[in-house]
Formats: sequence, C-alpha cells, structure tokens
Amino acid sequence: MALLPPITLADCRIAAQEAFGVTKEQMCSKGRGVVRIARARQVAVALGRELAGASYPTLGWFFDRDWHTVRYAVQRVHDLRSRNETVKERYALARRLAFIVADNRRASTRLLTRT
Repeated sequence: MALLPPITLADCRIAAQEAFGVTKEQMCSKGRGVVRIARARQVAVALGRELAGASYPTLGWFFDRDWHTVRYAVQRVHDLRSRNETVKERYALARRLAFIVADNRRASTRLLTRT
C-alpha cells in the first residue's frame, strides 16, 4: 500500500476554511476582499509551508497566487502570530484541524482501497 503524505495542501486549505468560517469559493477567489478571507488564505498558505513542506512556487500554483505573494503570506502570518492573539489562536486551531482533516482523508482512503 502506498503511503499518503501526512498533510496535503488541500488539508491545509480545508482546515483554514473551517477555522475562519469561509467557503472554498471564497478561499479560491482572486480578490483580497474581506480581511477574514484574506487572513484565512494566508493561514492556509503558512500551514502548507509548515505542515506539507511545500515550496513557494508549489504554494503559488495551488492557491493560484504568485510565489512572492505566498512568501509574503507566510511572513505576514509569522509576524501576526507573535503580536495578535486572535491570529495566534486561529492558526493553532487551523493547525489542529489540518491533522484531523488528514486523518479523516487517510481513513476514508483506506476504506475505499479495501476489497
């Protein structure tokens, strides 16, 4: 049986969506719009970097952003976590949720591959 990556970029996106209460459509929209949506996207990018080990170009491709933008998002979340308690708490929640989402994905994949 092939090993699945522990956490995927999709897991990070779903976790951030849940932590910030935004939809997939909002996360994937091109505009910056509402701060909550932009922050959720920035957290998803930062989680993708931390938990999935994705490169900036890979994060840019997945989130349909320039790699400079995703690099800025990672730096911005890092800075905000040190001085904004709300961002720190939401990041921690999204991080925990990413592991839960990944575990659920792996469990459902195992069920589908059993014959």
